[in-house]
Amino acid sequence: MTFPILALAVAALTSELDVTVLRSERFAEAKFGLRDRIFIVQDAWELERCRRLLPDFPPIDIRTEHAVIVPSWRWRRREIESIESEGDDLVVRIKQSPRPRPGTITTTDYVPPDLFVAKAPVCGGTVRFLINDRLDHVVLRGDALAARTTDLLADLLAWKSGRRWTAEEWLARYRYEYRNKLDGEELDDALTVFRRDYTERRCRVILKELAQLQDRTVTPRLVGVAAWLGPHDAMVGHLRQTLVALGGNETVRACELLLELENEQARLVAILALSDLSIPSTRPMAHAHLADSCDAAARTAKTLLHQLGLSVEDVAPITEAIEALERQAQAKGADCRAKWALANSLVSILEALGPEAESAIPLLTRLATGPPNCFSDQIRPKANDALAAISAGLVPGSAP
Repeated sequence: MTFPILALAVAALTSELDVTVLRSERFAEAKFGLRDRIFIVQDAWELERCRRLLPDFPPIDIRTEHAVIVPSWRWRRREIESIESEGDDLVVRIKQSPRPRPGTITTTDYVPPDLFVAKAPVCGGTVRFLINDRLDHVVLRGDALAARTTDLLADLLAWKSGRRWTAEEWLARYRYEYRNKLDGEELDDALTVFRRDYTERRCRVILKELAQLQDRTVTPRLVGVAAWLGPHDAMVGHLRQTLVALGGNETVRACELLLELENEQARLVAILALSDLSIPSTRPMAHAHLADSCDAAARTAKTLLHQLGLSVEDVAPITEAIEALERQAQAKGADCRAKWALANSLVSILEALGPEAESAIPLLTRLATGPPNCFSDQIRPKANDALAAISAGLVPGSAP
């Protein structure tokens, strides 16, 4: 099978299996959640996401057939060997090339993966994914799925709340990680680091399995997990990936709830997930958090607007956000630099909208000609540029 460099899609027939090979756009694989995610498309919401991210996605009637998606990277080639029914279960066999030895790849430039898409029959049982005849993961059904997700969530909460390891876990992991004969205070310090790092790794593994199970009933319970996040918590990225991988209206609703919390990290998880999903109906959520007290969340809300496409309906929320950022910058102890940097980027959006941002002229005029302060001094050049861009597109005499 050949892999075209410029063509977006190639249909192939491999071992009586109809496989379509798609070249994804740059970083589109991240919008499916896990970067190296192998999964089955089994509902209308997931199918719509695939069609939105992959314009050449093959036609599928979700009522009578499903689709299996397998990413194939330059450094780890994969292809679908077969999809077989075993009773009510489905078995997907994948062939994977060995990982290249260090030094054999001459460039580290990013290359989007090829996505193998194969139609699969609808099954009421489990779906097993085998890579080189070894079980990779299983999509469970019914009571087995409910029991497994419950166990995983309980384990996740236990680890997050400081679960103590068994003697076997402690010996196996600790001896392997620190087998370089540390002693005394070095040994105690290493143990402290080991406890923290191992907890983070274990939580990551649990969240990955929850994503692979494709059980959206777990999404509302992840809201409670996100509410526990602390400053600079390493689980922010893992929760984001899990929510995006699960997808569905449940994830949108969960993000809406997270955005109402006072926990800044929880809000950041929500807006990051919404940015990956890029659903048009989430535009009002982006508007509401353009001036979020969490600077990272505010920047991501702006990114979400760019991904959805700038519109005249963004002008009023952006104007309000700039005014809010001005107030925040003038508050005692505020990080003025972060606020005016974000405000500058919002003014750039008004400049890009041109005459459609006519209603923002009063604010821009005040920022361009107002008294000097730590905020307006940094905004003034960009405000003048925006005024010029807006005025250039207006009919003479129409500007206020």
